[in-house]
Amino acid sequence: MAALGLLWLVIATASILVKCEGTESEDKKIYPAKIFGPSNVTEGEKVNFKCSTTGIRGPEDKLHFYLCKNGVGMKMKVLEKGENDAIFTMKNVTREDSGNYSCVYTRDKPVPSHLKSTGENLLVFHVDGGWKEIYPAKIFGPSNVTEGEKVNFKCSTTGIRGPEDKLHFYLCKNGVGMKMKVLEKGENDAIFTMKNVTREDSGNYSCVYTRDKPVPSHLKSTGENLIVFHVDGGWKEIYPAKIFGPSNVTEGEKVYFKCSTTGIRGPEDKLHFYLCKNGVGIRFAELEKGENDAIFTMKNVTREDSGNYSCVYTRDKPVPSHLKSTGENLIVFHVDGGWKEIYPAKIFGPSNVTEGEKVYFKCSTTGIRGPEDKLHFYLCKNGVGIRIAELEKGENDAIFTMKDVTREDSGNYSCVYTRDTPVHSHLKSTGENLIVFHVDGEWKEGLKNVGGQGGAGLAALVLLFLMLSLLLLLWRYWGILKQMISIDHQPRENQDTDQTYSLISAVPVAAGVISPTDPTGDEALYSVITRVKRPEQQGETATYAKVTKTKKEKEKQDPVYSLLNREDTVIL
Repeated sequence: MAALGLLWLVIATASILVKCEGTESEDKKIYPAKIFGPSNVTEGEKVNFKCSTTGIRGPEDKLHFYLCKNGVGMKMKVLEKGENDAIFTMKNVTREDSGNYSCVYTRDKPVPSHLKSTGENLLVFHVDGGWKEIYPAKIFGPSNVTEGEKVNFKCSTTGIRGPEDKLHFYLCKNGVGMKMKVLEKGENDAIFTMKNVTREDSGNYSCVYTRDKPVPSHLKSTGENLIVFHVDGGWKEIYPAKIFGPSNVTEGEKVYFKCSTTGIRGPEDKLHFYLCKNGVGIRFAELEKGENDAIFTMKNVTREDSGNYSCVYTRDKPVPSHLKSTGENLIVFHVDGGWKEIYPAKIFGPSNVTEGEKVYFKCSTTGIRGPEDKLHFYLCKNGVGIRIAELEKGENDAIFTMKDVTREDSGNYSCVYTRDTPVHSHLKSTGENLIVFHVDGEWKEGLKNVGGQGGAGLAALVLLFLMLSLLLLLWRYWGILKQMISIDHQPRENQDTDQTYSLISAVPVAAGVISPTDPTGDEALYSVITRVKRPEQQGETATYAKVTKTKKEKEKQDPVYSLLNREDTVIL
């Protein structure tokens, strides 16, 4: 009975461990929730995202809701039983907050950054960095002064905007903010004062305004009009010339600027022409007597070449970078960096695979564009280009292959195409549609912590094995004890003569071997071999007996066989 009770205890303990393990696995499951919120906001705004399980689950105990960005948890809230919605608030959002947001919930409470999953739906959230919130204003002020003077520039929105809340005005030099002033509601003009101006203050000035308040040096823009401001120092030998050329081109083009003095000066000796960018000389050309025009060529222009270009000339020959001046007119030259040339394409492919598989994504422009020259297709992950393929004229589809995918390849994939060839990592855009691509590892749902759960199961098995082993030992010990008790109650005759012992008193034993035979000469019925202890030996020596059965019909009649055939007889 004790053994049965112990066995029942072992089985009950193992069952409890298995149930606990199953409960732990259940609690670690991650479930998708719905997300609601805005898609486009501007920097500095306050944004609310709502995570909801309405219509997804019934009433349960408290749950942990996670707001995920690009498939990684970033915030967590606890909901009590009966609550279905969690509100996540983000204050003063910036462009870095842009991304793909979703919601999940779980009964467990992992660290947000350790949780990697996506919800029932995605919210492609975009924060405008304020460049759409910068507006041009008018500027008024002098064009030419001498060093040491005090200068006032007036920035005005009169006739541009109606009454609004307070605004921030910026005075910009060469397209970069340098000073800022706040105007309250109803004010339209801001005065910027510059004392003791020097030649370094020469440049192209303009004004802009915004509702935000960026750092002046981070603001890069130009206003409604420009003032070409020149501070004369001790050298007045630089004269303005006219400039002719394009205003807008795309990266990679070849551009010509023509600097001319036609109608400005009479025939003179040779002169030195300078092409200036943002008031600083960058190129130099020499003209002989009678020549009026200088051509400057720029190959493979990039966005860095954008700026305000002008021309000047001088009889001297200063180093171009030391020459700081502006010409008679300006060309506001802009190079498109290709971001306007990026178009969305369609993407087709799987959503869920397991690690080690080979995956194909198809990027397509079928039904989007007409026949064109060769294009460059980009496969983007989380809005950043990762691969490129080139399509010739008439081709519409590009196939991207990914071998031996891992969990790190999970993300939001899309396709775009362009006529240019930017570096993958420099291309940041999203296509016409998204594929939320998830690679399962060896843990699905609750199997992420297989190490901890496997340890609990192993402990249960070890405990069960030990208990069963102990039970087996007890059973064997009980059998041996029972035999010993039986032997203690068996009749025994010990012969002390010559210290010889025999446990079988029914058989006359002599030293040596006795092999009795029947009178008819048949084979011996029994052979009894005894080994005795000599008096000079110390201790006891076991007596051995060997019984050979020959005739079955005499088994029941022979008392010797009956004695030796008993189950409780011990052969020592």
